[in-house]
Amino acid sequence: MNQCKVNYISALILGILQLISAIFFAIMVITGLSEIFTSQLDGFELMLIIALSVGGISCLISATDKFKLASLYKEYVRILEISKDGSITRISNITKTKEIVVICNLQKMIKKRYFTGAEINVDTKRIIFNHTSVYSDLSSNIHKNKKVRKEENKVIICQKCGGENLLDTLECEYCGSKINGG
Repeated sequence: MNQCKVNYISALILGILQLISAIFFAIMVITGLSEIFTSQLDGFELMLIIALSVGGISCLISATDKFKLASLYKEYVRILEISKDGSITRISNITKTKEIVVICNLQKMIKKRYFTGAEINVDTKRIIFNHTSVYSDLSSNIHKNKKVRKEENKVIICQKCGGENLLDTLECEYCGSKINGG
């Protein structure tokens, strides 16, 4: 398993652990709050409830961020696998996200090593890979699925985003633009 895939899976596992921690903190806070109505709390117990609340909220926010970035990673890899040119503009158009947001997301992914040996060229608006094995094992699964699809059906390439669509498609399933010949 390559390092990109390991980092991606590690982030998902850490996100799950943080989500479980957030649930634990929530249970502890609810238990503590029930004590407020049944008895009088001293200052220490109240501080403990506040600390558990803050801990739970921070775990929940962190887990949400990890899941969101992992989901974006899968989507970006799918787009990069189709276009093969590393175009940030194409990713922006397909995901309907501002280019600056896509750049920030890609920088986070590079920093967290979802993409190894990659850098962002802001001038050309491209993600550049410094090795031939550009995408993780995830992309090999996407590539296998594309081969099966090509063999089963004829495809037409979208002129706007480069996505492969079935020949009888009227709109691109990736960016929604009209397909000529559909």
